Amino acid sequence: MSDKKTDILYNHYIDTYANAKERENLRNKLFLITVGLLGLILLELTYSTDMVNAIKQINILGININISVIPLPILISFTWTFFSILSVRYYQVTIHIDKLYLYIHGLEKKLSALMGENNIISRESSGYLTKKFSIFRHCVWYYYTAIYPAIVIIVIIWSLILESSIAIIPIYHKYYDFCLGLLSVGFLVFYLVGQWLEK
Repeated sequence: MSDKKTDILYNHYIDTYANAKERENLRNKLFLITVGLLGLILLELTYSTDMVNAIKQINILGININISVIPLPILISFTWTFFSILSVRYYQVTIHIDKLYLYIHGLEKKLSALMGENNIISRESSGYLTKKFSIFRHCVWYYYTAIYPAIVIIVIIWSLILESSIAIIPIYHKYYDFCLGLLSVGFLVFYLVGQWLEK
């Protein structure tokens, strides 16, 4: 009975770990996409006419889109929309990963106890939480939870200020984009508060 329970728990552990790795891949892609979108917003606002002239056509999911016929305010609002949506999704996935790893740590303790040895299975718990490279891990954690978010907030605010000064963008687009920018900053702050409170 004990061996069967151990096998079931170990298979569950393997599946949970695989799920965590899939989520990490998704998180990494979302991170790169949101960084790209934020950079694109800044480029659209800083070099608006040059960008439309330089990039005539883009391919999204196999569909060719002639962006030279799309008005600039629509392109900017479209980019703000995707940035805002994917940023929130990034935070959701990251929070889910954190929960999965806490759960994995518990599974490793249970499996080790069932096998009669402490930390026999510790790929993600005590193996990761050793003092080796702890200074580097802490520096990276502070970068991702303090320095990088500060840069993102500055870029968002700077983009909103730039957009407010562009005369060809209608006021309703400016209001829409302003709301999305503020929501993005708000969600980032809520996410960071959660990260810092759990530290």
